[in-house]
Amino acid sequence: MAEFIFLHPYWLIGLIAIPVVLKFNQKLTASQSSLIAPHLAKVLGHSSQSKHYLSIWGFSWAIACIALAGPSWQSNTRPSFELSQNRILVLDMSRSMYATDIKPNRLAQTRYKALDLLPHWKEGSTGLVAYAGDAYSLSPLTKDSNTLAGIIENLSPDLMPFQGANLPAAIDLALSQFTQAGVNQGDIIVLADDLDDSELSASLASLQGTNVRVSVLAVGTADGAPIALPDGVLLKNRQGTTVVAKTHLKNLQTLTKQSGGIFVPIQYNNRDIENIAAFTNKAGQNLAAKQNDNMKADTRINGGFWLLPLVLLPAALLFRRGLIWMFAMTLLPMTWTPDAQASPFLNPDQQGAQLFMQGEYEQAQKQFTDPNWKGAASYEAGDYEAAIAAFSGNSSIDGRYNLANALAQNGQLQEAADLYNTLLQEKPDFEAARKNLSVVEEKLKQQQKQQQQQQQQQQQQQQQQQQQQQQQQQQQQQQQQQQQQQQQQQQ
Repeated sequence: MAEFIFLHPYWLIGLIAIPVVLKFNQKLTASQSSLIAPHLAKVLGHSSQSKHYLSIWGFSWAIACIALAGPSWQSNTRPSFELSQNRILVLDMSRSMYATDIKPNRLAQTRYKALDLLPHWKEGSTGLVAYAGDAYSLSPLTKDSNTLAGIIENLSPDLMPFQGANLPAAIDLALSQFTQAGVNQGDIIVLADDLDDSELSASLASLQGTNVRVSVLAVGTADGAPIALPDGVLLKNRQGTTVVAKTHLKNLQTLTKQSGGIFVPIQYNNRDIENIAAFTNKAGQNLAAKQNDNMKADTRINGGFWLLPLVLLPAALLFRRGLIWMFAMTLLPMTWTPDAQASPFLNPDQQGAQLFMQGEYEQAQKQFTDPNWKGAASYEAGDYEAAIAAFSGNSSIDGRYNLANALAQNGQLQEAADLYNTLLQEKPDFEAARKNLSVVEEKLKQQQKQQQQQQQQQQQQQQQQQQQQQQQQQQQQQQQQQQQQQQQQQQ
């Protein structure tokens, strides 16, 4: 037998309405008694009916307030280990994912493995984060694996606003998702192909003091392979040497070991998927079992529903002159629903990311609030002025690179060339900026040639006009001379 409490005691404030109404009714009755003769009021039954309905109303109102206050004299004890079955999938979308050491390339295998993992997670919720030069939340914790699959199928490095590889930012974002969902423990499953020393240190620092494990499915090989971009061109460095993307397994192994996760190299069968799924599911179950005895949640049972018959019983007595409908309208605002966890929902940036990956760039542009994503969507939609406005507030190298691209597409070639040159002064090995600069400079040369040709044409036209004017003047002079000769002959 648990202690008697009210779960929602503020509803008891509604009981104050009863004496207020009674006092008001007494004053109203007193004023009416002075207008109606006592013997007529007795015949009409005015006073008795008023007291009758008022008593029923007061009784029903009191019971309703007590019911809504949630009287509870029982509780249900249950283990609180549901939160251990949550995980966030983190996908590397850097350009090295185009490497071809695993066929057809790392990107395709990353998609396949991520999609194969989803059906194995039947309990709890899954979130999705992608990263390149920065990290992006593509889905909060959700049980809807179909939504996640739709996003994963369309992911590629070309969709990332900033190039690079920033796993620490992705881990920070995943931890933030857990915090926002009220989750204090879970798993981060990373599908990546590299992790340098500085990223390892930053990632471990973020994980320190948390109950979050990081497991890694290493996509790639130690020998590596060239990076074949979507247009078929091999990525090269400043010296013109083909870049070979190698997977450094040691740092990835250290990350999983120190965070309590599992490291699995990619395999052509499903053994890698099965190992990660088994580990994450078992880890959550073991943690739940361990906490079963010392982490229990007492759920109070709301006994207010037992009072509902007492609230509805007077309705039969009010089924006269339409009063039942007045009573129903009184109760409508006081209905309640049982406690339930709100369904996960996507914020505007996450909705925009889904639209972006589906190729709906104009809709994504309207949805995004993040300026980087908004700029990327505007750029893809062909709204280069909006892209320029979005990227102008970003002073990072990647942000200014995107701004230069938007300027070039908008026809502001000289401004774009100046910005590319500035970027190359700050980062001489920025090959993408160097390549785009050469394209812009070529277009500037073409513009200069066109301008020169136009100037030459204008000069030729001016010369022709001058020649025509001279010819006209000569003709006029000849005509005048002929006229003078004719006049002399006539004389």
